[in-house]
Amino acid sequence: MFKTAKLKCQIVTSADVNFLPAACCMLISANEALGANKDVTLTLVAVDVSESEAEKANCFLEAHGVRSCVRPVSSAELIDPRLPVNKRVTKASYVRLALQEIVSPGVDRVLYLDADMRVMSELAPLLEADMRGFPLAAVNDILLYQRDWLAQTWQRLSMPQQADYFNAGVLLFDWPGTIQSGLLDRATAFACANPTLCVMHDQDALNVAAAENWKPLDPRWNMLDYYFRFSSRHAARIKHFTGPKPWSRRRRSIWQQDAEWMRRLLQDSPWPTFVEKQTWRDRLSIIVEDQWNRRRHYRRLIGYYLVPFLMSPAARQRAREYLQYHRKHVENLVADLIHRAET
Repeated sequence: MFKTAKLKCQIVTSADVNFLPAACCMLISANEALGANKDVTLTLVAVDVSESEAEKANCFLEAHGVRSCVRPVSSAELIDPRLPVNKRVTKASYVRLALQEIVSPGVDRVLYLDADMRVMSELAPLLEADMRGFPLAAVNDILLYQRDWLAQTWQRLSMPQQADYFNAGVLLFDWPGTIQSGLLDRATAFACANPTLCVMHDQDALNVAAAENWKPLDPRWNMLDYYFRFSSRHAARIKHFTGPKPWSRRRRSIWQQDAEWMRRLLQDSPWPTFVEKQTWRDRLSIIVEDQWNRRRHYRRLIGYYLVPFLMSPAARQRAREYLQYHRKHVENLVADLIHRAET
């Protein structure tokens, strides 16, 4: 095991103005998870955020014990203009590919964390992880494994058969090894050259660039909403708020405690109304939507077994995927990934 005292570490996150409050909350949780070790540098890359907003974020973080760490940047200067954006993927998402411009000199380890996260346990075991010679460590994206979409991903991205696929929300870099390998440059080049192939944008590009050259982490270091919706036996070390966010009025019940945590943190912040109030109508509509989706899946199963000849090929495929979900429960999948990470 490495010792954090012998390593210079930097934790990086990124956000535009819309995610700035969430990024601040995440960094507060990360700072608390560092415990007595305050030698780790924390950096919030504020993309296209005004100087005044960046200063508000800095003051808020300092009030919660986080040293001044907000770095305003221009996306025009930092992000390759060929990288596509949409409502879900902004320029701030691509900071992962431009970390060479962000990371401080002499850093040994870089931990990149998405802004929509909450650190739940001590970070030293993650920062000290044995990289086993790999430039990158990450968590397998359980959605692809659960739904058995890996084969489609291999084909779409021309990846090696049987290659693992990671979620890019938590990325641990051996920084000298990353620079030497050219990993981020290759990922950027692939994303720019193949925007239509990169359905998951820079995450797809990073998986292509790092194919068969990364170490799987324990999945508890990046628990997605998909896991909490179907199971919850394993306690998350880092929660990843995929799907409707805790601060959204469309949030699911699994994020209610996290919404309250964020609301308490932000009540005396520049963004006291960031966490939207959820009315009984909002909760009812979410329940109705969940029930409708379940009934739709059950109709698929009935059709698949009783009248498959009346179903379109696409409908049969969706029913087959749902059957595979029931045959291999998500809890067993996570337990298997934990075992793989440990061995």
